[in-house]
Amino acid sequence: MLNTTGHFDFIMKITYCKILFIVLSCLSLFNCSNSTRQHEAITDLNCDSLNDKKVVYALAKSILGKGDNRKIWSVVDVDTNDILILEDYFTNSNTKSKLLLMRGVVGSSTDSADYLLMLVNCSGTPEIVWAEQVLQFYEDAIIDLNGDGVKEIIIASEDMKGGECNSVYSVFNFKNNKKNILYERQSRSIIDCGSDEMIQTYTIGDTLSNSYNVAHIREQGRTCRIRQIHTIKIHNGGKTNSDMLEKLKTISDTSYVNLCL
Repeated sequence: MLNTTGHFDFIMKITYCKILFIVLSCLSLFNCSNSTRQHEAITDLNCDSLNDKKVVYALAKSILGKGDNRKIWSVVDVDTNDILILEDYFTNSNTKSKLLLMRGVVGSSTDSADYLLMLVNCSGTPEIVWAEQVLQFYEDAIIDLNGDGVKEIIIASEDMKGGECNSVYSVFNFKNNKKNILYERQSRSIIDCGSDEMIQTYTIGDTLSNSYNVAHIREQGRTCRIRQIHTIKIHNGGKTNSDMLEKLKTISDTSYVNLCL
């Protein structure tokens, strides 16, 4: 009598092994180096396949799984329900690359830079040219500022931690397959986010605010200059919070930063 149960189990084992082999083969396609200085080809894929969230997720997991990228320190997983996929001129003005930005799931860190950015070169065999953990930005923050045909990315982020307001304003691009920071300033203020006990915590001479007010100056269709107003506010005495705020010593200067080299 034919043992159909054993035959069925044998067929299922073979099927399972085939599926496992296919999954491992697919994952091997994304076995790329996490070093931001080393490019790795993504074989048997084209950039159109990166419109599929499942493919993007597998690619992200392969990067996070290695854990050897110093630009990624707390993201351990990603949420593809919050994802931005754009194809544009990110590395040069002749060929397009694909930018993938997705919300990360962080471990124990409370860092506000909780998004994973990946940049894939789409000329020839696709390759990952950059991967890092970044602050969130939106599609309207991607623009060719200086008119060279390569898109810049603007990040303007604010958060509050430990009674301090912190903000970052950054302009960068990936020209020539590397991250180029064209402008970056960080602001910190205790005045706007401090507690009612500031007068008890800080003493004369302490810097209570160090901030940058930034504006882009557009001339002849290009934004080649950024005007920054740098303001420092220093504790200069007072018996109450309101008294202290009235007596603050304020130092301010205006300068311009060139984006077109």
